[in-house]
Amino acid sequence: MTNPSGFKEPERIEALKRHLYTQSGEPSPLHRSSLTPTNDEPMVVGWGDHKQDDLTSPPRRSFLTLFLIVALVFFLAAASFAVYTLYHGGNVVSPINVELITDGPKTIKAGDTLSLQVLVANKNSVALKSADLIIEFAPGTRSPTDVTKELTRSRLSLNTIAPGASSNQTIKAVVFGEKDANQLIKVSIEYRIADSNAIFDKVSSFNYQIDSSPISLNLTLPAEVNSGLPVSLDLEVVAASDAPLRDLVVKAAYPPGFTFTSANPPPAIGDNVWRLGDIPAGARPHIKISGKLEGQDDDPKSFRFSAGIESTTNDGQIAVNYGDIFKVITIKRPYVGLDVSVGGDALAQEYITSSGQSVRTDIAWTNNLPTEVTDGELTVTFSGAALDQRTVVTSDGFYQSAINQIIWRKGTLPALNRLAPGERGQASFNFAALSLIRSDRSVIARPTIDLTVSFRGRRVTADSASEIIETTVKKQVKVNSVFQLASKGVYHDGPFTNRGSLPPRAGQETTYTISWSVVNSSNEVGDAMVRAILPAYVKWLGAVSPDNEKVSFDDTRGEVTWDLGVVDAGRGLTSAAREVAFQVAFLPSLSQVGETPVLVTTPTLSGTDSFTHQILTNTKRSVDIQITDDSRYQTNYGTVGQ
Repeated sequence: MTNPSGFKEPERIEALKRHLYTQSGEPSPLHRSSLTPTNDEPMVVGWGDHKQDDLTSPPRRSFLTLFLIVALVFFLAAASFAVYTLYHGGNVVSPINVELITDGPKTIKAGDTLSLQVLVANKNSVALKSADLIIEFAPGTRSPTDVTKELTRSRLSLNTIAPGASSNQTIKAVVFGEKDANQLIKVSIEYRIADSNAIFDKVSSFNYQIDSSPISLNLTLPAEVNSGLPVSLDLEVVAASDAPLRDLVVKAAYPPGFTFTSANPPPAIGDNVWRLGDIPAGARPHIKISGKLEGQDDDPKSFRFSAGIESTTNDGQIAVNYGDIFKVITIKRPYVGLDVSVGGDALAQEYITSSGQSVRTDIAWTNNLPTEVTDGELTVTFSGAALDQRTVVTSDGFYQSAINQIIWRKGTLPALNRLAPGERGQASFNFAALSLIRSDRSVIARPTIDLTVSFRGRRVTADSASEIIETTVKKQVKVNSVFQLASKGVYHDGPFTNRGSLPPRAGQETTYTISWSVVNSSNEVGDAMVRAILPAYVKWLGAVSPDNEKVSFDDTRGEVTWDLGVVDAGRGLTSAAREVAFQVAFLPSLSQVGETPVLVTTPTLSGTDSFTHQILTNTKRSVDIQITDDSRYQTNYGTVGQ
């Protein structure tokens, strides 16, 4: 088969292959045959009856050519931007070209002055305007000119730093901190550029270590103590800094089982915070603490003390710690254990009672030795002004009032004669506190009854020698203040002029004066308040005397409240009682004819004893129209008339 060009079909295919896959630089020319017209018969090219249209395809641009054109345009644009920035972008600045370098000692003694060198260099082509150097110091840092002033943050104006210029600054501060503590100072530069409102910054930091503390702490305490016995601690604070220490505070952390008794100097907050104030260089102030330590045999009890600068926001908390000390006391069981239970509480160091209330005390002793204890003697010694000696009662013992002591011996209590290892014995007694309101109107301030319980006996030592052994336990009984309310209603007496008929009549209003008086004996009472309710048929008139007393009325609840605040000890005894009066109106109903209606319902006094920390209450009977306290009272005043 041949085609119009005159080539046989296989020959034509081979020629096309050679043309496509030739290895030479120039492909061989293809033979193109001329087109010759065909007959007019239509050509069938596939399904359907339509003819194939002649298509003339325009030449298509190469994708590679288009890519090259786009890349060229981008390169020219980038180059143009770079040239413009170089010659016309004078207000462009880069933080990379702002150097901020800090330098200083890496270690420093607490209490010494740190000199920090700060370099700011401008390597931009434009000036840095309104440049400020900002330094943020570590907690506890003080001013080098006045160490009493804390230094937390400072701002130094550098004004304008020209292109290529630099600024060197020396920053000084007195640093404090615990030994080996790592501290950080944050340094930053803030600046502007011309024709811009934006604020730029760059931040750096400087780290240093405290290589010595401005103080050292020495704690002296026994290595061992018998459970329940007193223990003493001595804390020495040594000012090791060359400069005075300002606002020094010491805080103690006590172990469980320790009961604080006293300290010299006394704590400033609670029982464990001391404000020593300013300490001169080389000074060695002492804090002596007394208390009682209880625990199991061989139980370790740790005491920790910290010293530093007190927090300005949390009282009693150390913001900057200068140093700590930590020591342990080991509990040892006494040879003879004593358990003293006051009012049924064997664990509490203190017991709270009220005057005239009988207090039962039980004593139990145990031989903790592997050998027997003989010739035992038990004593209870009373001290404190609040004991009513007439109320001391005991069995098997003898109370000697002249020396204020109960004594049990083996003659009256056979259990004391001989105690085998592990054997227990017990005894008991009762007592009460004096009345705190006396006929001579005197006051016992902060009344207490102190109990000292001691057991003495004899044991045989390992070398067969006889040895006296003794165990002592102390307890304290605190007595609540007598806090009382008096309440009355009157018509003819008091600061107000009352109106209306007596006896009151149905449908007619009668006014009354209600008076309250508060008496307090021995201890200051805080948060004192009197509350009472007015019935629906009684109206509050708003008149109060004296007008400086805080008396209010809640109309929704019908409640009258007298806020006394703090009531001093001795009110009504050594000084005048706290008193107030207010006026109410009573409008009887026909249903109340012949009755004695209430004007004020059960007024109640409450407050917190500042010595015993107990809430005290005193409730009085309701005040009705039977005003027997009125100076001109008549028997018929007490019922509503027709």
